[in-house]
Amino acid sequence: MDHCFTPEFADHPFWYKMVYFFCAMSLKRAFYYGPFKMSSAATAACGLNYNGIDKKTGEHKWDKIVSVFIIEVETATSTMEMLRGWNYQVHVWLKYYVQARMVKPGQRAGTKESMSTFIVSAFWHGFYPFYYVMFFFSAILAEVTKDVYKCWIFFQWIPSPVRYFLCHLGSMGCMNYFGVMFNALTIEKGMRFCNATYWIVPGGLTVFLLISRTMNFVGIAKKAEKIAIEKKSQ
Repeated sequence: MDHCFTPEFADHPFWYKMVYFFCAMSLKRAFYYGPFKMSSAATAACGLNYNGIDKKTGEHKWDKIVSVFIIEVETATSTMEMLRGWNYQVHVWLKYYVQARMVKPGQRAGTKESMSTFIVSAFWHGFYPFYYVMFFFSAILAEVTKDVYKCWIFFQWIPSPVRYFLCHLGSMGCMNYFGVMFNALTIEKGMRFCNATYWIVPGGLTVFLLISRTMNFVGIAKKAEKIAIEKKSQ
């Protein structure tokens, strides 16, 4: 991981840098899974994790406090699924005590609410400057994910197994990139990594979001979906 922040990292071919950061962050996640699971074990040992009896199976549930859903993170097909499974309790707290309080009843969170929530998350994590850069672009990532999800009709021609693979690979690539940005901590290290990789992920997401909102991809997708439903009902 530390190699990503060295001047020598920029000297490697682009394909090497992309493969290296992807593999490095994939291995780095195991560093977090250990403490996550130990904290869950600690809450279970003292009884805070007890969540009553399952009405269907009659078994005792120990899932009131969950740090991470490893399988969900590693097999997710969207970044939103990964964010929900990662650091789950913090995600729930941010959702209900930060984002939900900025949204009027009956409405959904928009770009402003999403951006504010991610900035609060950055503040919760600490004061390293590149946290704020990473979480700012994470908010853009969340908005891009929403737009792509709403435009699902454009991707129906892709076979399901291929679509799953592409969604997982793209989502994991984005999350791994942001994971490296998170570990950079300082502006100097973060800029080295991002400059070496040409800001491929944050820049690409920003450009896509600007084009999507300018050309109203979601609106076009809704019209296409409406036409498809009308044809199917005839």
